[in-house]
Amino acid sequence: MRVISILLLAAAANGMNTRQKIACDMCMNSVKDCGEYSPDPMMLNNTRPDPSKLGSLVQCDASEEEIWTTSGYFKVGDEEHPPGETRHSCPCNENEPDGPSCRRQSRQDGKEEFAQDKICGVLINKRMPQSGKDGSCTAWVGKVVPNSQGGDVEDCSTRFDN
Repeated sequence: MRVISILLLAAAANGMNTRQKIACDMCMNSVKDCGEYSPDPMMLNNTRPDPSKLGSLVQCDASEEEIWTTSGYFKVGDEEHPPGETRHSCPCNENEPDGPSCRRQSRQDGKEEFAQDKICGVLINKRMPQSGKDGSCTAWVGKVVPNSQGGDVEDCSTRFDN
């Protein structure tokens, strides 16, 4: 049975990076096959960032959840990534029919295959603990994916709910 994770809004505040989140998810769910692995959307931030300017164009990026749970290229608000775009001045905004054309919408690069092949592919060979219920996942993540700022890794067991 797959373990359901809690939203990790606090993780962004304390600096836990995506590799550490994926390592916690893999350990807590005892992942054995990277080909079947997909990052748990509940552990990733689902808030789309504010639009930013790129010259005269407005850049409207996808959320962390959309990026890490999608394979290949996609556009924010397409059929597979609802809801539609609602941020002010973003291309294809449902609330601004006279706004920028959908053609101006930037193409996003989904990283689900990267999570499977590169991150999971490396971590699966690192002697993962059998059960993460006793805090062993946190120690394992701290060892195999250290925090580049030198801080401690957030406790993996507090991020998940059975």
